Amino acid sequence: MSKVKLFLFLILFGLPAFAEIPVAFIYAKTGSDSLIEKEMKRGLEIFKKVCPEYRKEIKIDLFDNQGWVEKTLPLLNQIKNKGYPILVGLRDNEQAMFVSDFAEKNEQMFISPLATYSRIGLGKKIPFN
Repeated sequence: MSKVKLFLFLILFGLPAFAEIPVAFIYAKTGSDSLIEKEMKRGLEIFKKVCPEYRKEIKIDLFDNQGWVEKTLPLLNQIKNKGYPILVGLRDNEQAMFVSDFAEKNEQMFISPLATYSRIGLGKKIPFN
């Protein structure tokens, strides 16, 4: 099963305990990625059109790391403590590698649609880009 199919399967069927699916979106709102929030929301709307049978609500909470790796770890701990099963975001490869390792250790799914380094998800069970 491809990672994309696995992701869609998990979203559609694998998180039954959640009435709504909480997604933590990490980005640099006050840094270099200030416009990406709009694209993330647009992506969610496209998903809803492509998968109209999907009945759960997806709740996206935004977390601003201000574009710094050093500010990412406190956010990740906050996200983990709040129980988010899915992390999305980060276009910087260094930050994405850091988050990918954190997500793997904490059994969270990490989706980095903008980072380009192929090793971000290599050998990991859950995170992928």
